[in-house]
Formats: sequence, structure tokens, C-alpha cells
Amino acid sequence: MYPLDRDDPRRVGPYRIAAVIGSGAMGHVYLGLDARERPAAVKVVRPEYAYDPGFRAGFATELELARRVHGPGVPRVLAADARAEEPWLATEYVPGPSLQELVETAGPLPAPSALFAARATAGALAEVHGRGLAHLDLKPANVMAAPSGPLLIDFGIARAVDSSHTADGNDETHIIGSPGYMAPEASRGERPGPPADVFALGGILVWTLTGAGPFGDGHPSSVLYRSEHQDPDLSRVPQKWRGLLAACLDKDPERRPTSAEVLRTLGGPVDPAPAPSGWLAPAGAAAAEAVGDRFLQTLRTTEHGRASPGFRRRNALSAATAALALALLATALTGTHSGPWPTDSEDGETTAARACDPAEDLADTFTEDAADRPTIPGTDERRTPTTFSNDGSVLAVGGGEGIALWDWRNGEEIALIDAYVVEGYAEAVFSPDDCRIGYADFDGVHVYSLDTGEYEVFFEDNVTFDLDFSPDGSSLAAGGVIMDGVHSVDFGTGDITTYEGPFGSDAVAYSPGGDHLVAVGEGEGLWMWDTETGEVLAEAPDAVAGVGTNLDVPNDDGDVVYATADGPVHENLLEGGDALAYVFEERAYREEASGLLRDTALDPVHDIVHAHYRSDSDPDGEIMSFLGMWDFETGDVLTDRVEIERAFDDITPHPHGEVLAASGLTDVEILLLDPETLDVLERFG
Repeated sequence: MYPLDRDDPRRVGPYRIAAVIGSGAMGHVYLGLDARERPAAVKVVRPEYAYDPGFRAGFATELELARRVHGPGVPRVLAADARAEEPWLATEYVPGPSLQELVETAGPLPAPSALFAARATAGALAEVHGRGLAHLDLKPANVMAAPSGPLLIDFGIARAVDSSHTADGNDETHIIGSPGYMAPEASRGERPGPPADVFALGGILVWTLTGAGPFGDGHPSSVLYRSEHQDPDLSRVPQKWRGLLAACLDKDPERRPTSAEVLRTLGGPVDPAPAPSGWLAPAGAAAAEAVGDRFLQTLRTTEHGRASPGFRRRNALSAATAALALALLATALTGTHSGPWPTDSEDGETTAARACDPAEDLADTFTEDAADRPTIPGTDERRTPTTFSNDGSVLAVGGGEGIALWDWRNGEEIALIDAYVVEGYAEAVFSPDDCRIGYADFDGVHVYSLDTGEYEVFFEDNVTFDLDFSPDGSSLAAGGVIMDGVHSVDFGTGDITTYEGPFGSDAVAYSPGGDHLVAVGEGEGLWMWDTETGEVLAEAPDAVAGVGTNLDVPNDDGDVVYATADGPVHENLLEGGDALAYVFEERAYREEASGLLRDTALDPVHDIVHAHYRSDSDPDGEIMSFLGMWDFETGDVLTDRVEIERAFDDITPHPHGEVLAASGLTDVEILLLDPETLDVLERFG
């Protein structure tokens, strides 16, 4: 990992670029952080390919296929733009070294580790090939030794090159692959396919077992000649592997086994390992874990680096969460960087504004109001849900006095936006760069620039219920009572886009990459649109509106968490299948709260789904709140019920997983809860 150079981008699509991971033949790879500070490997195509129309067409076609590849061993494509000036794609970030680095550091893998790696890699290839794709640049450097096992990376760009055409429509053949692992048909300029990946798989397995490639070292042209004309060197490979590897490395692609046949020969798929030590010998596991440790240390000691102090430190980071911690600290690498908000320079040209520190970049009018009349969150009964800034430093709470911004770690109100808000509405939403804050209310969507104090109203005279900023910060979407469907406004042009759908949308959310827009209508269920075409992609009729937003869209793959009359539900609206319902193990708990579900929230850091219920009263006549928690992936109950001493009005996970926040229902206070135990850590007020 390297600090950014002056020529490196500071933002690619919805991702803030934090560091350089590396470079390859087709492009540069960066560490990117989305609006929720989640990491991604962002690959940007080199200019010589970016200006090739045939490449772009092939790139777009292959990306559509790659998005549908899911399964163990293949990091998901999170977002991409084949039409950008320099096409890019973002995939899941993989902690750990490549097999190339692992073997160079710790030596060849012992037989059990090599077998695990072979089965995992063959299984991932079989999945890719089964979807009609081919990797075409497989090599040890493109197989990552993640804690759970090997993962394939960097397919998509190479496949797009294979599909490129010249401007006049004639096929143009490119040599694809790396010497020593490139199939003979590819080095001859023929169009390769899945058999070329099987050839490379054989070479990778030779590398893991011996620390050397099947055709030796030397000048690339010499290695290519040997791979085309000479037998592979399997003399150091254990005898029981030689027959299979020789078949994989056959010069004739027709005689090679398929990836599925290789997988069956090796013994079939493997389950993900719980940690590096679950599939690597001690030396290899130590080498894999050291990569994450060095990465974390590098971020901590970078010139502009600073570690997030957190509210309360509980335990040291585990190996499984180390990668997430890296992402949270990675923001420190960039310092001031380009944000999505356009501004006009003195010469009239449009430039990109920097991102904001919502705790520091505040207009005087906001900070002066806070000093004159502090409020937590108001002095009357108008309460609105709490919201964290995207960088996690500020907590916004709406109330009778306006919208208060809190330094929640120190318990200090730092700003107050003088706004009249209506009870149950005005949930504040920060823009992705934390430069703006907006809320939906009975007379439109109100948006403030935190650093300048400028103020705008969108959809004026409409009763609006909820809004969300697009991930790139260029627009916002809102829904409300007299607005059929959802409407979005472009900040630069003022153009309005209408997404036809349910009447009176109570909750509105973009997917992280901006591909989808989702809304829950008043009594009309949930709708999902394609943001590019406006097409309705899916509906979920059982979704209900609630007091909170009750809607989370964790990815661009179709997954949605929403509320129903019986509790939270997780469903993939694009792939179909049964929805996962989050219910209490003891039905009495759910029945006790029947009809009183107030709020749901997904904590993506801890993979926990929360539900906030409110009881009518306890024996003494007091209104009480209690929470349920479930594992996001499995639906397992993490706690039957945790009762909170006094009632509150919402629940909001911190973007880095540090706390849960809520505002009091009858008491003027803010509550901070431990996100895993639900213990009340602090009360302000």
C-alpha cells in the first residue's frame, strides 16, 4: 500500500480514494471508501484502453455478467462505470497477501494447505465458468490468501479486452495473460476461453507446491516459448499431483479437464476457513496476518494519519475485524480531497469542492446559536430520529429548537440549525461529503450547507416524509404525501426525475453504488427502481412504513432490509427466493409488542439487525422501550429482548460500529448504547 501521488484520483464514482494498492497491465488499483466508510478495491482502467470504444463496449458487457457471479472464492462487484472518462469497477476489498507474496514469504505450502487452496480456487473457477465468464489472467498474484481461503481477483478487465473490437468493426486480438501461466492458445493470439483458466490453475498449483512456475524463470519470451513447446517441470511436485497437473497444462485446450472436473478430482468444494490458521500452516498463517498488521501500522503512522478514538474501547481488534479497522483509518491518508459538490471558480470554470469536517467546518450562525441556547434535542415534545455524519464524528438530533449537531464523544452541542420541525419527521440526513444536511418536512425538503450557512428548499409546498442524497452527492431523492412515487432533483441543473410508484413514500434510500433507488409507500409496500432507466425492478408488498425510516439497502445486488407488521425482514428482490424474517424465539415477546414496532436498523459493521419496540406501559404505567437483535446473515436471535429503563424514539448505528444512538421520548436526553450488548453507555441531558 502506498500514499496517493498528485496524479492519483481523490474520488472515483461514490468512493473516496484513500491509498494505492497496486498497478497492473490494465489499470491501477486503489483502496476506496464508500459513504459508510466501507472498503473496496477500486480498479481504474489505463487511458490507452479507456479511449478505445471497442474496449468500452466489451468492458460494459462483461461487467453485466460479472455482477451476477456470486459464491465462495469470488469477491463481489460492488459498483462500476464503463462510461466514465476512465472506466472503473469496485470489488470487495480482500485482506491478506496474494499467493505470490505468501509463497515468497513463507515458502511452498504443505500438502494440506495446497489441497485446500486448490479446491477453493477450482471451486471459484467452476462458479465463474458456469456463469459464462473466463478470467484469462490467472496467476499467483491474482489469487488472494484471505483469512477464509483463496479468492480470485481481477477478472473482468482482462475479459473485456478479449471482447474488444476495432473502430471499423473488425475483431482485434490481444494477447492476454502472464508468461508462465498464459495458455499456449492465448500466446499464439487465438481467442482463449475457460480452458485457458484451467491451464493457469495448473501453473498456480505448481507454484504453491514448489515455489516455482511450471516453465521456469527468465525472460518473458523464453518462458512463453517453453510454455508453448516444452513439457512443464513437475519434478518437484508430489507424485499424486502430477497426473492432474499434467492434464491441466496440456498444450491442447480440448484435452484439458474442465474446472468442474478438476474440482471433483480434488475432492469437491471446501467451506470457508474461520481464520488463516484454519487452512494455512503456522508460517503461512503468520505471514498472512502480518500483511494486515503492517497495513494497519502504515495507516496509523502516515503523515496525516489519525486513529479514530472511539467512544469506549472494549477489546483489541480481532483478525476478522482488522480489515474493517484499516478502512476506518484509511480516511486519514487523503487529508483534504475532492468531494462531489460543484463550485464555480473565479474564472468561471466548475471545480470540485473539498469534503467537509462536520465538527469543524461550520458556519458562524450555526455555532453561535448553539452557544446561545443549547438543546438536547429540544425543549418540547417535537422529537426526530438521530443521525450520524458519514465520518462518524457528529450526531444530529432534531427537536423543537431546531436540528442540533453534537460532538457525541465529548457530550457537547457544537451547532444548532434554527429550523422548525414537525414531530416524527425531519430526520436529518448528511450528504456523502458531510458538507450539507437536509431534512424532509411538511413544506418541502430543507437543505443547509454546513460550512457556508446557505439554505435551499426543494419540492416546496409538498409534504415530504424522507430523503436521501445520491452516493455521488449530485442529487437528492424524496417522497411524500402528494408525490406519486419518488422524485429526485439534480443540484447542478435543477432537473427533476420522477420514479413512478407508490403514493406517499415514507422511506427513501439509494443503494451504496447508486444503481437502485428504494422506497416504502404509505400502505403500498416497497418498490425498487433502476436509477438509470427509471424501470421498476421489484416490489415487496408486505413492507410497512414506521416511525423511523425502517429501510436499509446494504448493497447494489438487490438486498433490502425492511419492516413488516411482524418485524424486520431481509430479502433479495432481484434474485428472488424466500425472505429471511427476524423474529423472537419466544413468540410471547413479539406478541407483547404487536403493532408497536417503532424502528429497524442494520448495523453493517457487526452484521446485526436491530428492532426497536415500544410497550404500552409497565405495571406502573410507564412507557418502555425494548430492543431485539438478530444476525443479519442467519436470522439467529442474538438476544430475546433487552428492555431499556426509559422509552426512547429511534435507534441509529454509528457508521464505524462504535455505538448505537437514540433520543429520549419523554425526557430531553440522548442515549448511547453498546452495539453488541445494548448496555446504556451514556446519557446526555
